[in-house]
Amino acid sequence: MRVLAWVLFAIVFAPTIRWTIEGWMLEHGYWEHGPILCAVAGFVTWRAARSARAIHRASSRLGLVLLSLCLLVHVAGQALLVDGLSGLVLVPAALALVLALEGGRRLAILAPPILAFGFAIPLPIFVTGKLAYALKHFATVASAAFASMFGVPFEQDGARILVPGQAEPLLVGDACSGLRSLVALVALGYVFAFFFTRRRLASRIVIVVAAVPIALLANIVRITTLALVAHAYGTEVATGTVHDVSGVFVYVIALAMLFALDRFLPGREAKKREALSGVVATPPRTRRFDTVVASVLATVGGFALFLALSVPEDDRALFAPRVATTSERFVTARELEFPEQWYGLLGTRDVCWRRYGVRGEEDVATLDVTAIFQGSSWKSLHPPEVCLLSAGFEITESRRRSATAGGERFDLTLLEAFHANDQRRYLIAYVFAGEEFRTPSFLDFFVRSIPNALLRRRSRAVLLRLDVPWPDGVDRGVIEARIAAFYEDMLPSITNLLRT
Repeated sequence: MRVLAWVLFAIVFAPTIRWTIEGWMLEHGYWEHGPILCAVAGFVTWRAARSARAIHRASSRLGLVLLSLCLLVHVAGQALLVDGLSGLVLVPAALALVLALEGGRRLAILAPPILAFGFAIPLPIFVTGKLAYALKHFATVASAAFASMFGVPFEQDGARILVPGQAEPLLVGDACSGLRSLVALVALGYVFAFFFTRRRLASRIVIVVAAVPIALLANIVRITTLALVAHAYGTEVATGTVHDVSGVFVYVIALAMLFALDRFLPGREAKKREALSGVVATPPRTRRFDTVVASVLATVGGFALFLALSVPEDDRALFAPRVATTSERFVTARELEFPEQWYGLLGTRDVCWRRYGVRGEEDVATLDVTAIFQGSSWKSLHPPEVCLLSAGFEITESRRRSATAGGERFDLTLLEAFHANDQRRYLIAYVFAGEEFRTPSFLDFFVRSIPNALLRRRSRAVLLRLDVPWPDGVDRGVIEARIAAFYEDMLPSITNLLRT
């Protein structure tokens, strides 16, 4: 029955495992180390399982409770089409299953290698986007300051390092943010500390935590070197072969520092004798409990699998092409190109992304408008703050504001944001609207829509978001009035589309 429970676990989480593998294959992803890490973790888990067999096996009700909670989160992740939510509980669910079937003493042996798999599970894109932006900004500032210590007055401008004597700046892209090396080196630090050293737990944790500053320092050294090369030989040379080769040295430097740290850390333990392998008889009561665990996996996990297999395909643009291009006070200035990758992230192609101008002021006053229609794909509508943070915006203020549309008053969310790349301030407004409701709250929209998400029924709703540049010297009230006017002109016609 234990074997059946693990087979059910693999089947139930198969969509999450597939999503994890796809994350390893992303062209500009951060989890390319995933296959190697899983191979190492799998081998160590197999060895640990052999040792654990000599320990008396016991069942655990606490493990069953924790497994049930993880499965409920998995159900929510599949219902809402948020794979990252299921990925978040994949490893905890495996640990809970071990605890339920094997008991706490065996879990103590198996937990370290199982936890290693967690370093191969991708983080949600809005998390990696925010981290990459923050690390890129930190690396640019630190590298420009560090390089200037060599007697050359480098300057930092957003994500660029201005190189004296060179027309082209040195651009620090997302790939050079250090996030890829940070993720890989933290995983390496964990594997090194728990599988290849004989140290107490505190020393092992120190090694894993130390991998973070080591990775950041190694990346700063790399970018500093590139800046100095750009000054001496030109930006083109620095961004060519030197750039590619220096990426390897990040790992060489970091590995050397990890080995040095391990060498000088105190508290090395004597080698422990490996437990003799053997099979301990299983009490009848434990076997009955195994059946209960398998039943929970089959029922709760089976529902999650049903939701995963019944994901609706929303590849038609039903409403977006019919969004009005003009109104009484606004006119289309330009159709914006929506990247193909974004369609995949949203799970729908029913998106209108357009720049509007105020009539008579088209060259000055513009609004970038995003209208995302929900249809049958739940994840197409989300808190806009998620996208803003992952795109490098810093949200400095959030408040509610009242507006009028179709003779009815409603509330919208108004954000004040700043983007370091273009050094501009923005006022960003959004509202969720359905056939019979308008709300500034994603939570309120969530509560209204979750029955349709669970039953996979088409839902007619739209997220209407406005991004408006806020130039210096312009009164905030002017921008807010422009936003209110757009909603008054356009929101009624957009919501009317939902009723057709």
